[in-house]
Amino acid sequence: MKRELFLPTLLALSLRVALFIYILLYNPSFMIQPDSPTYINPAENLLEHGAFLKGSHPDLAPETVRTPGYPVFIALSYLLLGRRVESVIALQLLLGALFPILAWKMVEELGGGERVKRLAAWLSAFDPLLLIYTVNVLTEELYALMIALTVLLTLRLVKRPSLPLLLISSLFSSFQAFVRPVGLYLPFILFLYLALRRRFKEGVILLLISYALVFGWMYRNYRETGVFEFSTISGANMLFYRAAYVLQFETKESWVSVQERLRRELESQAQGLNEAEKLTLAKRMGFKLILSHPLSALKALSRGALGVLIDPGGSYYLVAFKAYKPGSGILNRLYELGFLRFIALLWRDYRYVFLVNFSFGLYFLFLYIASLWGLWRNRFNPDIWLLFLISLYFVLISAGPEAYSRFRVPFEILIIVLSSLGLERRDQPSIDSL
Repeated sequence: MKRELFLPTLLALSLRVALFIYILLYNPSFMIQPDSPTYINPAENLLEHGAFLKGSHPDLAPETVRTPGYPVFIALSYLLLGRRVESVIALQLLLGALFPILAWKMVEELGGGERVKRLAAWLSAFDPLLLIYTVNVLTEELYALMIALTVLLTLRLVKRPSLPLLLISSLFSSFQAFVRPVGLYLPFILFLYLALRRRFKEGVILLLISYALVFGWMYRNYRETGVFEFSTISGANMLFYRAAYVLQFETKESWVSVQERLRRELESQAQGLNEAEKLTLAKRMGFKLILSHPLSALKALSRGALGVLIDPGGSYYLVAFKAYKPGSGILNRLYELGFLRFIALLWRDYRYVFLVNFSFGLYFLFLYIASLWGLWRNRFNPDIWLLFLISLYFVLISAGPEAYSRFRVPFEILIIVLSSLGLERRDQPSIDSL
């Protein structure tokens, strides 16, 4: 490994180990978040029963809400390092140390110079968003790695096509969706990119292999529950988050009352259905409601996208260091007071929250400006647009009322690469001209 790459990699690992030690000593409950048990339970059932199930014996049922990618990772962690959550975090520490290497390699594939590669590696080493989720039993660290690898392999496939590389790229294109179903439609973007880069045959093969595995899992769910869905979590998200958000714009009711009304409507129509069938019905109901209110849906989408982009994530660090209680409802006041009055409230009553988030916000603002400049400077390079389109895809598909900084993690390394290219010295040629 080059010395220039060794140091940021060592820094990335050291920061993660230091954070892990602190969490172990002072806030071990932070490792387990509300979603964590929904991944741990099917992982334990994989080890105990050899099947992807939820619940506990004798009340076991096929798991269709979660996909198997992250539970398999948890099960592997248990097998290698022992059956404890610390084993999962330990493996994630190693994954996090790979981000500088992946950022370096990505810039290299894009034709960036040595300075740009070093900058991307250092930024990804201490990026606060990539760092904090290392110590949670959540999909973020693994999924960010999968996205980075998928993009890197696809870029290489254009320049150095080969059958082994095509197969590996196709598998990663599919596997990323098994870690988080939010990436279900990502292979279409990769196909369009490959087609535009005159690799149409490779794009078709990638699409076929990716969705062959996806459809295989959908068939498994159909066989087990009668529902041909990749993940039934989309039903809950569609009705109780996206549609509820749209209805809140329409009716001006409280968030809780809208969700409760939708829950009653679902229960009245779902009598006699199993859980998977009920969630599939919820998906149809939610989709119908969204289509019936297009203007409010557009408002909800734009506000959700802003939630993904502008939340600095500083409050999550304060939670980790026991300086802020989650669920305090501070962010809810933003919609009640408006931006300027909300900032005044933060400064008056939550000054430390304001200062931490303001500092984080400056960093992410710097990344956004630099990445947009990098995109503009290299706008004639189609490889650059792949990174932008994938980032845009995640912003739009994650743009719900639940959106916050966590939903930026999958494409954070892409933003870092773009921003590094934007900070390339002017006396160096842009990668368009190489």
